[in-house]
Amino acid sequence: MKQRITPEQILELNEEQRGKLQELWKPEIGNMAIDLLQGEERFIFSIDCNGTLFNMSTGFEFCKHEALPLLNIGQMVEILDEKYDTKLKIYKEHTNPLNPDAKFWFALHPEEGFGNHELCDALWAEVKKIL
Repeated sequence: MKQRITPEQILELNEEQRGKLQELWKPEIGNMAIDLLQGEERFIFSIDCNGTLFNMSTGFEFCKHEALPLLNIGQMVEILDEKYDTKLKIYKEHTNPLNPDAKFWFALHPEEGFGNHELCDALWAEVKKIL
């Protein structure tokens, strides 16, 4: 099961969406991010009192405004939970009677007629709608 969005998915966002995502992101130790200046994935090893993010393997430091989070499933659920007053509906459905192994994840809006094979991608589709 895919655990987090990819750098390619995050780079699909326009500037306005990127700015909103940076506002929503609360960096924590253990998060993954893409460094926008270097174009590389970074593991956040520590965060100092000024909010500077550190990558242990390279000793590299960067700021929140220079990065975008590679959100994991839990982070996306938190963002969606904060945005919507109603219950967050996430479920898996068998949608193809000819192929019973074809299962799709839906989050919030199954009536729109699309789903994703990966829960992570279904949640990301919903997060992008609020950015």
